[in-house]
Amino acid sequence: MAEMIPPLYRPGKVLGSAAISFYFSRVEIWGGGHVPSEGPVIFAANHPNSVTDSLLLGFSSRRIVRFLGHSGLFRWKWRAFLLRQAGVIPVYRPTDRTDASEKNRSVFRECTALLEQGGALGIFPEGRSAPVHGILPLKTGMARIALETEDRNGFRLGVVVVPVGISFESRGRFRSAVLVSFGEPIDARGYEESWRRDPREAVHALTDAVGERIRERVMNLGREDMAVLVNDVEAVYREELAARAPRALRDVKGLKRKQVLSREIARAVDFFTGRDPHMVWDFGNRLRRYRARLAEIDLTDRQLRDERSRSVRNEAFRAALFAAAGFPVALYGLFWNIIPYKITGRAAWKAAPDSTQYHQFQIVFGLLFYILYYFPLVYVLYRWHGGRIAAAMALSFIPTGFFARWYAREVSLRRRSLRFAWLSATKELLIKRLRRQRRLLTEEIDRLVEEYLREAPPGESRPGREKRVEP
Repeated sequence: MAEMIPPLYRPGKVLGSAAISFYFSRVEIWGGGHVPSEGPVIFAANHPNSVTDSLLLGFSSRRIVRFLGHSGLFRWKWRAFLLRQAGVIPVYRPTDRTDASEKNRSVFRECTALLEQGGALGIFPEGRSAPVHGILPLKTGMARIALETEDRNGFRLGVVVVPVGISFESRGRFRSAVLVSFGEPIDARGYEESWRRDPREAVHALTDAVGERIRERVMNLGREDMAVLVNDVEAVYREELAARAPRALRDVKGLKRKQVLSREIARAVDFFTGRDPHMVWDFGNRLRRYRARLAEIDLTDRQLRDERSRSVRNEAFRAALFAAAGFPVALYGLFWNIIPYKITGRAAWKAAPDSTQYHQFQIVFGLLFYILYYFPLVYVLYRWHGGRIAAAMALSFIPTGFFARWYAREVSLRRRSLRFAWLSATKELLIKRLRRQRRLLTEEIDRLVEEYLREAPPGESRPGREKRVEP
C-alpha cells in the first residue's frame, strides 16, 4: 500500500527548509549514506532544541518523515489542525490526559500502519528537550514500535532504526552552524530471537543499542558539572589535539571535526574525573584562572598561540583600511535591518521558556517581524521611487544585512589584533608570563593525553590511532 502524504507536509517542508537555510549559516550533514532511500525506517535523534530538531531532521534526511509530538503541542485547535495536516502524530502524556494509555495504543497502530506502508517515522526518544551536554535516558516507545511492527509482520518487514545526532554550534546565535550526523542503521529483525524469548528484554536491548549509537554522534558528558572544564580544555588545546588526530580525521573539516574532537575531550574528562577527581578539580581551577586573566585584558588563547611578532603600525593600518572599505555597505545593511533584527532577538529571548526553544522562537518571530517590516517598506519605496529602484533595494536588504554582521565580527577581531600588538610592544613581560603559563598547562595536558591513550577504552576517532571516518 502506498504511503499517504499529509496535505500540508510538502508546503510545510518548503517553508521549514527556507527558514533553516536562512537562519543557520550552514547545515552540515554527515553519514547521509546511512539513510535508506526507501522502506520502513525510524529516525531516532537526540533532542537538544525542541521543534527546530524536527525541521533539521526533515531538511537533512531526504525522506518524507512524520514525527511524533507530545500532546501539549496540540492544546489549541488551530495548531492541532495544522500539525495533523503536516503529518505530526500526537503522543499523549499522563499529565495531559487521564486516558493517555488508551489513546497511545491508537498512536502505536498509526505508527505501525505508516511503517507497513514503507514510510519514515521521526522520534526523539529522550521524550523532552533539556539544556544539558549529553543524552537523557531514552524511553522505550521507539523500540516497542519497531519490534511490535516486525512481530505483526513475522519479522519480515525490514524496519530499521537510524540513530541521529544533532549538534549546534550555538544554542541561540543567529547564523551559527549545525551538524546532523546519521549513524549506521540497526535492523529490528536482528532482535527476533530475543523478542520470542522475552519481549521486554528485546525492547530494552534495542533501546540501549540505539542510545549508544546516538551518544557516539554527539558530545556526551557523564557529569554536567564538568561542562565548564571541557569548554576550557577545548579553547586551549583543541588545535593541538587536532594535530595528533589520525589522518582520516585531519581531512574532515567544519563542525564535524570540532565535534569529534570535543567528544574525545569530554570522554577524557569523564575518565580522569572517575579516576582522580582532586587532580581534575585542581587542574580545572588553574585553567580557569588562566582564561579569566586573558578575558581581563581582552586577549584570546589563539593570539598567544601565535608567537609571530606584530607591528602596531601595520596592524593599525590594516584595521583602518578594512574598516574604511567596508563601512558604507555595512552601514547600509545595518540601517535597513537593525529594527527587525533587534525586535526578533528581544521577543524570542522573552518568549522562550529556556535555551532549548530559543532557536524556534527566533525562526518564528523572524519570519513574522521581517515580513511585517519588509512588505510595507518595499511598498513605500515603490510609491516613492518606482518599481526598479524598489526591487533593487529589496534584493539588497538581506545580503547587506548579512554583510553588516560579518563586518562587525571582523572589525572586532582586527581591534583585538591591534590591542595584542600594542600589549606585545608595551607589556612584553606580561605576554611572556601568559605564554609560559599556557605552555605549562599544555605540557600537562600532553602528559594526560598520553596516559589517556594508554589506559582508556578506545573511542570513535582516538588521537594517535588510525580509524576510518565514514563519508
